[in-house]
Amino acid sequence: ATAERVPMNTQSHSDFVANWDRQVGCADQYDRAASDAVWSDMLESDPGGATWGSGVRRAPESTGSWTPAMVGKVNVPTLMITGAHDKQVLPQRVREFYEDLATPEKVFIDLACSSHNAMWERNHVLLFRASLEWLTRGTVNGTKTGMLKLGYAGVPESR
Repeated sequence: ATAERVPMNTQSHSDFVANWDRQVGCADQYDRAASDAVWSDMLESDPGGATWGSGVRRAPESTGSWTPAMVGKVNVPTLMITGAHDKQVLPQRVREFYEDLATPEKVFIDLACSSHNAMWERNHVLLFRASLEWLTRGTVNGTKTGMLKLGYAGVPESR
C-alpha cells in the first residue's frame, strides 16, 4: 500500500526564512531585503494563500521520482546547476543525475556561495550568464560537456 500524499505544501514566512538560512555558507550570500521582496511577491502571486493566517506560500508537492533508468533515456543537451549549499536538492544528487544522463552534450555547474535560491543571491549573475549562453550557444564558457565551478576564488568565471 502506498501512503497518501498531499498535492500541495505550505510554508510560513518564518519557515521560508529558516529554510533559506539553513542553506547559507557564505557571510554575504544573500541580502535580507531580497528575501523580503521574494516573500512579498510570493504572497501577491497567491491571494488565497496570503489570507491563511499571516500568509503562506503554497507550492505543488514534488516526489523526486526520477530513476537512473529514466535519466539514462534523456538524450537532449542538458545544463544542470547546483548551489554549493543547496539542502533542498543536494548537490551530490544533481551530480548523480548528471552522470546518468545519456546525452553527450551536458554541463554541470557547481555554483559557489549559493543555495536552492541562487537566482536571488550574490552569484545570480553567474547563473543568468551561464543559462543565457547555454540557451543561445549550447555551451557554458565555451564548454559543451563537462563539470564547471563558477564563483569560487581563483577559478575563472563567465566571460
